[in-house]
Amino acid sequence: MKKNQLDYGIICDVGGKRKGNQDSLFFSEFDLIIAPGSPDSKQFSYKSILAIICDGVSSSLKGEKGSNFVIRHLAAKIIGDLYIHNFSISEELNKIQEFINQTNFELINEFKDLKNTPQTTLAGFLVIGQWLWLFNLGDSRIFIVKDGEINQISVDHIGTSASHEITQSMGLSEIKPELKIFNWAYQTKNDEKKISYTEKYYILACSDGLTDRVTNSEINEILNDQSKNEGIQEKVEILYNLSMTRGNDDNISIIAVDLSKYFDSISIIQKIKLQYEG
Repeated sequence: MKKNQLDYGIICDVGGKRKGNQDSLFFSEFDLIIAPGSPDSKQFSYKSILAIICDGVSSSLKGEKGSNFVIRHLAAKIIGDLYIHNFSISEELNKIQEFINQTNFELINEFKDLKNTPQTTLAGFLVIGQWLWLFNLGDSRIFIVKDGEINQISVDHIGTSASHEITQSMGLSEIKPELKIFNWAYQTKNDEKKISYTEKYYILACSDGLTDRVTNSEINEILNDQSKNEGIQEKVEILYNLSMTRGNDDNISIIAVDLSKYFDSISIIQKIKLQYEG
């Protein structure tokens, strides 16, 4: 790996379900550079990351078509808007909410001739500089692993019965996605000098093909293992293999990013904190 290159790992595989993959995955690292074209336009330059995982709901018809539809349309809306319109930290969360709702409406309309709309979970995150937006529906999860401690930052939308049925997913007529924004890199939003972590900072999104077989503490241990000098792709493959050795009977998708390396990869100018407008 070249110095200051972003380190990430990705896998999307049928896993233990050999009749097809209902998971879909999107990942993009891109430079968002906007130069003023009018007096009211703001100059903006940041290395950015958009990651989304969708897991088609097996009980719905053609869940794989639902997951693929959502991945493509939602990613296009988010990235397209960033390039076309003025970027505003305080407005981005509402925009993501709107894009999720629009995509859900389009999903229902696209498959209106089917008896049931294909349903899919949703778990994604957008990183621009020190700001992190996350969004999720269902039981696909997002974790932050910071300085050896792991925390789930997504919210599970599952029932309380033994079957733990999903209570929220794309494809339902009414959806209430979980959305959050926070300054991940600095201790406070008004202080760009005090870094919020000491050594390592990872973000990981996954379908339940991983978390049904691998514990949070095991994810934490594998990501933080420095004994073999492995990159994140190798660590993602270790997580996948561990799930498979335990009789995984589901598709499995994982996206993991080393945010500490991401922070090192952006320029000094880009590290100057954007003023929060809200």
